[in-house]
Amino acid sequence: MKTEKITELKKTMNAWDYCDNFPPILCRLLARVGKYGRPLTTDEIAKRGGLTPMKVAVISELCNWSSVPVGEMRAFLRGCGFDFCNSEDMRRVSDYLRKNPALTYLRNSPEFKSYYKPLLIRWRDSWLQFVANGPPIYPPVASLVLKVTVLLKKWDKWDSPHVPDIIPAPDMP
Repeated sequence: MKTEKITELKKTMNAWDYCDNFPPILCRLLARVGKYGRPLTTDEIAKRGGLTPMKVAVISELCNWSSVPVGEMRAFLRGCGFDFCNSEDMRRVSDYLRKNPALTYLRNSPEFKSYYKPLLIRWRDSWLQFVANGPPIYPPVASLVLKVTVLLKKWDKWDSPHVPDIIPAPDMP
């Protein structure tokens, strides 16, 4: 049953399906300068979308669009470089997601530990809840959830200090 819904959704994605599958928090995580650049800052998204930085910060934390007025949603998406009604924008995003992204632009950001990592965890956890209760999922986004889970474990290993199992004795003369 779930497989049929995924296949059906993939063929008939519209703006509302994209709203379900690309919540504000994910759009924020995917917002970046150009195709290979760093993540967009809150101020850059605000300026590009015509919103205040505070409004961008609030919307960026949301796991669904239900409390965002349509005008603010459109401005936020414009700031992030998305337009759910523009097939070229959505093809670019879908192509990126299908290439098994490593999200290194987030990992390499100075704000990774303080901002992007908690945002990734929040998005992943909310997505797992959404999938259990919600509409069918878009396969590339479903794959990204799995990828993020693996990357978070890998990054945790990199971030934890290495303590050897056996501490070597100092050289004695």
